[in-house]
Amino acid sequence: MNKLSLQQELGWVGEKKVPLLCIPGGMTDEQGGAEFQEVIDGILALDCQLIVRGLGSEEYGSMFTELEKQFSHRVKIIPDEDVMRRKMYAGCDMALFFSEDADELQNCLAYGTVPISPQQVELNDYNTVEENGNAFIAEPHTSWSWFGALVRGIDTFKLTSNVDSCISIKE
Repeated sequence: MNKLSLQQELGWVGEKKVPLLCIPGGMTDEQGGAEFQEVIDGILALDCQLIVRGLGSEEYGSMFTELEKQFSHRVKIIPDEDVMRRKMYAGCDMALFFSEDADELQNCLAYGTVPISPQQVELNDYNTVEENGNAFIAEPHTSWSWFGALVRGIDTFKLTSNVDSCISIKE
């Protein structure tokens, strides 16, 4: 319900089966801006929506503003306000981390938002055989292994979304 409410508040159609991603810490060079620029075309080629927290460097703010104009049905910048941050954590399916950010990582984990991230102490890579883990880890830490982790996360999301509809069909 949090996801559908957030999508509607942002002016999007409520789509529970479309992965809703966020960049919770804004974007700077130190937070992986160059990596993000390498994979943004790939992200936009995926069936997903992206929320960006409105903080970070001016360079990346301009880039996200342009992306929001071009892809208004899929990319939104939210204000850096407490209420919107909580709505973001509660409504998003996955959070994109290109570098370590312990505070934002803890917030995402507390709300059940799955990190796509380089290895961090608090994270365990999702194992599809054992069906455990709390993140999709980019190892080694390169932009394309990170993108591979995102694709694994989205594929897993779509598979688990289809489980709900299969269950309701059998009932």
